Amino acid sequence: MNCQGCIKGSKVIWVFIMLSLGISTVPLAQTVNKQLYLSDPSQALDRNDPVATADATTAQTAILSFPASATITTVGTAASSNAAQTASSHTFSYNSGSTGSNRLLIVGISYRNRNSQNITTVTYGGQAMTSVGSTTNGTNASVYKYRLLAPPTGANNLVVNWDAALTQGAVIGAVTYDGINQTTPTGTLATNTGSSTTPAVTVTGATDRLMFGVVSGRTSSDYTVTGGGTQLWVSRPFSGQTTGAGQTRAGAASVAFGWSGSNDLWAAAGVSLIPVTFPTSTTFTMSPVLCSSLTVKAGTITVSTYVTVSTGSMPSNPSMTALLKYGSTNIISLTNPTYNSGTGLLTWTGT
Repeated sequence: MNCQGCIKGSKVIWVFIMLSLGISTVPLAQTVNKQLYLSDPSQALDRNDPVATADATTAQTAILSFPASATITTVGTAASSNAAQTASSHTFSYNSGSTGSNRLLIVGISYRNRNSQNITTVTYGGQAMTSVGSTTNGTNASVYKYRLLAPPTGANNLVVNWDAALTQGAVIGAVTYDGINQTTPTGTLATNTGSSTTPAVTVTGATDRLMFGVVSGRTSSDYTVTGGGTQLWVSRPFSGQTTGAGQTRAGAASVAFGWSGSNDLWAAAGVSLIPVTFPTSTTFTMSPVLCSSLTVKAGTITVSTYVTVSTGSMPSNPSMTALLKYGSTNIISLTNPTYNSGTGLLTWTGT
């Protein structure tokens, strides 16, 4: 059975206890009931009544929800640290938070690559982080971004290594989010470079996403955010040589990150963070199969399903569809079920 299209704003845990097929034959209009019970956590269906056999185990399908995405929330407060002027490695303690099951740690690194220094590895809590991408403006400014899905919780060391010693230090910023897609956490990186008082980069996104931007430049004043973004960090360890800042903005189809500073050479990069998605359908197969052949003739078919609403509410006539199949062959598509909030019974009926 495939159940899809749950109501917006609710998350539904489906507990399938019994499937009852009421089939009217013609011309005798006789009803034959084949009752199966869900009797164990593996969701196997059998003809053993769990009440009669004192079977108290339960099972459930995946959590179903209509919304296409979750809300991205901050669970590890943004923090930054400055690498020493001639360091080839930098370590600082960062707390990634302890809540959430769909977490992402994202790091932005800004520095002047005077001698073409490149980042070789970034780790958090001993785990290697994945490169999101980078951009450089000659030997004047570089921006690197790294990410780590499901990072270790609490305080851990964030370590950045370069292939050669720096000459003007670096600014390293980090922030942790929850509600992030664990398969495809980020969109396409956008980059830009220039020489002006207004660094900027435009990033492709979507309304349900969160946008993340980082800038690096040779400025004698701190960067300030322009255009309505929220500043995450800003630091200027070596004035006129190394300044770095990070910001976020609400999602949209196209988002322009902007900063303001003194006249400088700069590099900027931005990326969208993609929220987690919820399933809108689930499938299970009767096991074991029916003990004898069953011919489905013209008449009424009723599917009775018990559900548990974990969040939100279920209307009396939810917009859902149930598909009854034999193998890959669709027998009937059932729509417009009725829901009894007192019993938790969801019932489809079709001909």
